[in-house]
Amino acid sequence: MAKGRANVDLSNVGNDLPDLVVLLRSLIDSKAIDSKDFDVEDLKERLPHFAESLTHRSFTLENQGFPDNERLEFLGDSILAAYVSRRLFEQFPDFDEGRLTIGRANLVNTDVLAQLARSLNIGDYLVLGVGEEASGGRRKRTILAGAFEAVVATVYLDLGDDSAMEFVERCLLVNIDKIEVVESRLDPKSELQIHRARLGFPPPKYQISVSGPDHMPSFTAEIEIDGLVFIGSGASKKEAEQRAALEALSGLGVEVGSQQML
Repeated sequence: MAKGRANVDLSNVGNDLPDLVVLLRSLIDSKAIDSKDFDVEDLKERLPHFAESLTHRSFTLENQGFPDNERLEFLGDSILAAYVSRRLFEQFPDFDEGRLTIGRANLVNTDVLAQLARSLNIGDYLVLGVGEEASGGRRKRTILAGAFEAVVATVYLDLGDDSAMEFVERCLLVNIDKIEVVESRLDPKSELQIHRARLGFPPPKYQISVSGPDHMPSFTAEIEIDGLVFIGSGASKKEAEQRAALEALSGLGVEVGSQQML
């Protein structure tokens, strides 16, 4: 069983980032980065997907007819994975597949993306339902991380591949040269992904279901491996996936030791 993690100091990640509006404005027109006349409404006109990227499902449940950002979040997650994978591949020619996977998992995860979202003040621009607003949704890391992914997708769709790559570089990949792999245990989802990769299989696909009120949802993740079904539940999609992965590791007889839950 592979052990390891990408040991990279991300404690200061995002500290030098400007406000989201300023950063996006600079991608549209680098000469106008300091323009004070350019605001959120201008971005909505220039970026057709911008408003959608900041609209949480709690708002759409209370206001029919408005698309939420979950589709963009899905796309942004894939774009981030592709960009980060490519940069890791180029930056670390001596890393094998397992260590590349570890590096990506530690750069693209809820905690890091939420921290980037806070640095960009994305929480200030979120459109939330009444219940989610009351429960502190603007500060929730899962909502912030999802919104960051949705913004990445927006830049990709509305400004193109080069601008999206520049956005990811400026927000995240400036830290890539600090990565080194050390011996340690991974979180269950990463352990399971590496275990399956070493057997020649793709990453497991997690089926997610949600129950409960929108301001306090309960998530259930289900994965099927070798004809066996493993289920995990949690207060967030990520937590449910981790618990399902831990069940799978145990059920498949993979020695995992003490596991780190995100």
